[in-house]
Amino acid sequence: MPTTTVPMQSPAPNAPRRRLTGPIVLATDGAAQSAGAFAAAVAIAAGGTRRNEHAERLAVRVVTVCDALPVVVPEIAPVLPHEFLEGRRSDMRAAALEQVRYNVADTSKWSVDALTGPAAPTIAETADEMGASLIVMGLGKHDLYERVFGSETALRVMQRSRVPVLAVPQNWIGIPRSLLVAVDFGAASLRAAQTAMRIIAPGGSACFAHVAPDIGLPGRDGDDLATIYQANLDDEFDRFIAAAGVPDGVAVTRTALYGDPARTLLDRARHQGVDMIVAGTHGLNALARLFVGSVASKLVRGTQCALLVAAAATEQHDESEDG
Repeated sequence: MPTTTVPMQSPAPNAPRRRLTGPIVLATDGAAQSAGAFAAAVAIAAGGTRRNEHAERLAVRVVTVCDALPVVVPEIAPVLPHEFLEGRRSDMRAAALEQVRYNVADTSKWSVDALTGPAAPTIAETADEMGASLIVMGLGKHDLYERVFGSETALRVMQRSRVPVLAVPQNWIGIPRSLLVAVDFGAASLRAAQTAMRIIAPGGSACFAHVAPDIGLPGRDGDDLATIYQANLDDEFDRFIAAAGVPDGVAVTRTALYGDPARTLLDRARHQGVDMIVAGTHGLNALARLFVGSVASKLVRGTQCALLVAAAATEQHDESEDG
């Protein structure tokens, strides 16, 4: 069934601009596909502010992970000679340091660590332990090799991370100016939206999109469910957008879409030419990971733009309590 759209304009809120408050973890494998991640981290750490604003730069911890069998057997830690692992870890750290030297002008708040272990869990756990506010990593390309060695790692980090994850394409420059924010009115999508509002460029635009099933069953008093659903949607959008903390000067629209969530969002993102899709996940248990795999995997593998994903906030990461 073709997707139908019901656009609803919303005035730009008058809220102060807020920033991320914790350090950034930049995950890299030393390859060229991480170039966009470095550009994003540099801009976000600087605050994404106009030149006449003076914001303290956030710390960035560059993490590269020596994973002995990163793809073939991701859950097994094989027994290999210590010298082999140390040599590989040293080479990866050298490659990450070279990327920092090439991509970062002011390295005063940048550090580089080469860790050992399965890549995705190690990245997620490191970010959680250090109280990071964001993980930034490369998205990879869309051929078979890159789906295995690039975007698949991003997906596995998203499945495990309590910290929001921003995956960007190799050619990414700066910070996002136009966003497509997926809204299901739950805690995870709200946290993703709150994070996105802290990195959106001044004067940017955000389209809040709710993807609903195509319902046409009869409802109360002769109304069908679609009519009842639509009647409540405006109020839900108002509450969600107010809680997201949209900065002053950012243009806001909201829209109701109908169809398969991932495919509908990807089609909309391509149609609008947005810089970034924003979406929430639904937790870290095994059942939730199946859901994440079914939706986020389609977004990761299908997107032509950046993708920001966040799980529902835990107490130590509750964005609404930040300053």
